[in-house]
Amino acid sequence: MLRQQDLEQLQSNLASQKTLWAMMLLAPFIYLTIGYFLGPVWQDRSWGGEWLLPSMRLSLAILALANVLVCRHVRARVLRGHPGRLVKRICAKLEKSAGDTLHPAACLYQAVLVFCLGLAESIALFGVALFVFGDSLVYLFLFANFSAVVIIYFRPRMVDLISIAAHLDAGKDTDEHSE
Repeated sequence: MLRQQDLEQLQSNLASQKTLWAMMLLAPFIYLTIGYFLGPVWQDRSWGGEWLLPSMRLSLAILALANVLVCRHVRARVLRGHPGRLVKRICAKLEKSAGDTLHPAACLYQAVLVFCLGLAESIALFGVALFVFGDSLVYLFLFANFSAVVIIYFRPRMVDLISIAAHLDAGKDTDEHSE
């Protein structure tokens, strides 16, 4: 059972994670704005012939879907109490920079957020890459909006944070009983 002090610290940490999430949510719209204003100015962008853009479009769409699946898998593992090495490595760096301000569960959850939101934002960058190589503004719009939807889907939730804290608490209890 989580103590009141832990819940208050988790609530405080969730507020900072929501700020991070909101800033990441702005990125796809910034890419859209840049594309909208640069599109008419930058006319000659057709590189690679007729076959390059359709194959790039398909490849990047598949990679975007793979990003979503990887995010779901990593997030589900952490929520079940089994973070991977990459998430633990990100968490260690966060702990080093944050000190005592982050609850251990919030640190783990923030590491997952950084990982998932980074992958989600990269989907918008796929649209920027297509646009730079000569594709239409429509595909930049589609990839940026898909990125925004994925970022919204992986938004920080207090329920998830409490779930991770409960798993960490349960791990401490089993460690204490085994000694």
